[in-house]
Amino acid sequence: MLGGAIEDAPPPHTGYPVGAIGLYAQWNRYGLCPGLDLRIQGNGSHLHGYLVGPRVAYQPRSEKLRPFRLYAEGLFGKNEISYSPDNGGLYTLPAKEHVGVTRSIVFGLDLHVTAPFDWRVLEFSKGDFTGLPGSYPQTLQTGILFHFP
Repeated sequence: MLGGAIEDAPPPHTGYPVGAIGLYAQWNRYGLCPGLDLRIQGNGSHLHGYLVGPRVAYQPRSEKLRPFRLYAEGLFGKNEISYSPDNGGLYTLPAKEHVGVTRSIVFGLDLHVTAPFDWRVLEFSKGDFTGLPGSYPQTLQTGILFHFP
């Protein structure tokens, strides 16, 4: 999975674009499809880390709805955020680094396009980050999925 997200965290982090690359294994059957997801995310020097956790997808048996797959995941992992605090523009303060665990609940919809590709139409996640008190990151994501045989 290659995609992009907009990460929402407390100021001054609000709205940073975040890149994501991931790998997931899933047992493809019509109906419930269990799996496991691993993601690496980052946006240069502000945020980087990884998430891993279980995944369950639902693919309808109906011929018309079969290209769609709804899924939910529970992810956790280590993340780091660094930033220079705002001091009113007088001078630049040294960057502060916060390291902690991120936990997220993820919901999304994938659409099968062609044999090796799917489109991640929309994914939403909400979680918390233990490295920064009061941080409850949210993401909206879209992307392309590549299937390996």
